[in-house]
Amino acid sequence: MSLSTVLDVVLGMVFIYFLLSRLTSMAYETWVGYTNSRGKYLQDTIAKLLEGTAGDALIKDFYAKPAIASMTDPGHLPTDIAPALFTQVIVSGYIRTPSQARPNDASSFDLITPGANSAVLKHLAETSATVADFQAAVNLWYTQAMLRSTRRYSHKIQPIMFVIGLAATILFNADSIRMAESFWSQPTMATAAAMEAQKQSASLAIQATSATPSKTSDNSKQAATIAETLQSDKNLPIGWVHVSSPEPNPPIKGFESTTAVMMTFLGWLVTALAVSFGAPFWYDFLNKITSMRPGSSSQTASGSTT
Repeated sequence: MSLSTVLDVVLGMVFIYFLLSRLTSMAYETWVGYTNSRGKYLQDTIAKLLEGTAGDALIKDFYAKPAIASMTDPGHLPTDIAPALFTQVIVSGYIRTPSQARPNDASSFDLITPGANSAVLKHLAETSATVADFQAAVNLWYTQAMLRSTRRYSHKIQPIMFVIGLAATILFNADSIRMAESFWSQPTMATAAAMEAQKQSASLAIQATSATPSKTSDNSKQAATIAETLQSDKNLPIGWVHVSSPEPNPPIKGFESTTAVMMTFLGWLVTALAVSFGAPFWYDFLNKITSMRPGSSSQTASGSTT
């Protein structure tokens, strides 16, 4: 079998994983929007940075600052606070300088309550000669803390994404073993799926690599588009179909025997595990495989320059 066919098989599989990952991500974002779990997680993270707890006066005071309060909807905490904004709130609200009119020129300053509760802030203040130095140190400290927090959050939601992905996998009967066998035994189907992946990947990749949650209305539209593609595309070997049988109620394909049932469950688990990697992962993979496929736009452009 040629390299082109192998790439088509891989691209078809990756395309399905990407679609299911997007659907899973949007389902999760919808749940997060209702529960505000990401906002609460950020609040807990900031509470740890400032050495307080989510319910004490220190954190209430921080979230009451106008710059932060303007981002807070009734019952919903902000899900993202940029390093520049965090630094601005800390510097403007929790320090006292000899010259408030020209704080960047101040040669000395003091932390005031409640900012002084943080040992890290105290240390940064003690080792900073000017407010500008302190501002830069706070910005770097917060940026690094958010990077660590993002990694922890990704690990924390991995089991949740797996469960949602498994539900989507079963809903569309996306059995990885069956998918691979179908693409491998029917190269024309794999090629058609690969071409469809190239055609739709750009339009379906909206916000796939963005950390900013989509609006509910946008999620609904995208989810409907993806669900329609998964259900109606005849070149994607997924879905619930019956085997050809003279029996009045033929068994569902994949459930003809105990071995078939076990293989189907294994195929579901493989798909759910793949989906839990997330849409950004599969979107990047999709682009890489697409660029390697003969006749892709990148290869065409490369060939035209030689």
